[in-house]
Amino acid sequence: MTRKAKYRMRFLAFLFLLPFTAPAQMLRTGVGNSAMSFQPFADEIRQLEAALTLIGQPLSKIDHNKIEAALSMSDTESAIRSIQAILDKEVLVVVTINSEGQPSVRHGKAQPSLVQDDNRAFLVQVINQAGVSAPLTVKSPNTGAVYVPSSGSPEPAQHLTLSDVRERWADISLFSQPPMEAGLSGLPLQYEILIVTSRDAGQRMAQLLFDVGGRYPDANGQSETSILFNIAPARTITLHVQDSDGRPTTASFVFQDSFGRIYPSQAKRLAPDFYFQPQVYRSDGESIQLPPGSYTVTFTGGPEYLTETRRF
Repeated sequence: MTRKAKYRMRFLAFLFLLPFTAPAQMLRTGVGNSAMSFQPFADEIRQLEAALTLIGQPLSKIDHNKIEAALSMSDTESAIRSIQAILDKEVLVVVTINSEGQPSVRHGKAQPSLVQDDNRAFLVQVINQAGVSAPLTVKSPNTGAVYVPSSGSPEPAQHLTLSDVRERWADISLFSQPPMEAGLSGLPLQYEILIVTSRDAGQRMAQLLFDVGGRYPDANGQSETSILFNIAPARTITLHVQDSDGRPTTASFVFQDSFGRIYPSQAKRLAPDFYFQPQVYRSDGESIQLPPGSYTVTFTGGPEYLTETRRF
């Protein structure tokens, strides 16, 4: 073989090696940013910001300004990488959908911290290698109401066992109301909003199972993950309840935040509070636990009393 032929063979071998060392970003995220259509991606990022604002948990002004600057960049690949870096710290879970439409899950960079009885929005980064547009769903044995219907009984429900009640400490759901969509867009990269609320304070483990259009998990069963949450306690508000003559008494209270959410959560109420009515009953000196925020309280002593409303 001539020296020229040997050189050509070595050169070709070098070319074959190049694809295995080049696209570091593709290997890290599973998304080839050069294949991403920037205009629909930018539109989804704006929808995401609008949805976070709607539920009362907007991105910081600094992050918003950084995203706006990235959306104005002429280099769209750099813009996508910049937006990923900005949102990474809000991502609790990364869901990768492989070419066969099967999901796998890993932890994101967001700190799993909550406040008791409060709602926190996390992001779910979806790397959609199959381009599927089916809905992404999340299930958990730690969510759901702490009661079950009882057939044939005048009472609409009975409490679960103590073990069941302990396990169902959270409300966990994906926010799919407008401006968010019920199904995935099919883009290689997008973000969903995961809302988590805790009934309890302290440390609690949550199991999250993600599914796409009824698909089975991958061969490694990685569509399920467990996350340990650190939950700060809510504030204890002591109530002073007096009748018109100044004597201590009992009244009914309906506590609502600025988004109309009722506290304590009806789905998580335990005796003596009832899940089937919005009000709770408290006597003079008793308390209610609320996360920091602004509230409206409506209270009355019964049908023979006036109903009053106050904000605090």
